[in-house]
Amino acid sequence: MAVLAISLMPILFSHSASASDTNKQVLLLDVRTPGEFSQSNYPKAVNLDYRLVPQQLMSMVEDKNQPVLMYCRSGRRASVAKQQLEAMGFTDIRNLGGLHEVVALCEKSAKPINVCSPKQLEQLSR
Repeated sequence: MAVLAISLMPILFSHSASASDTNKQVLLLDVRTPGEFSQSNYPKAVNLDYRLVPQQLMSMVEDKNQPVLMYCRSGRRASVAKQQLEAMGFTDIRNLGGLHEVVALCEKSAKPINVCSPKQLEQLSR
């Protein structure tokens, strides 16, 4: 299995949206198929096929306000999953786009995603 050399770990990391906001845990989801995930992935990203995200995320996340970052190969499947989760009441879902696009953005910023500020995360989002 090829693992991309980019620091996106751990799965859950803290960020604060504002001075008044307490730190929230962020979940990183790879919404590609298990076969795609086995070929290349971010270390410790959670793999949920985009068709199963709505059902399976409910058992993983108790708070619908918890930030969830998603990526796939091109951003299209993450966009579909994002729309489904927003329709279910999730409030902070981010589509990071495609796998290689996110790698390029993270490398360009010269910061691993686990230390990016909320503003930087927003720039990565679609």
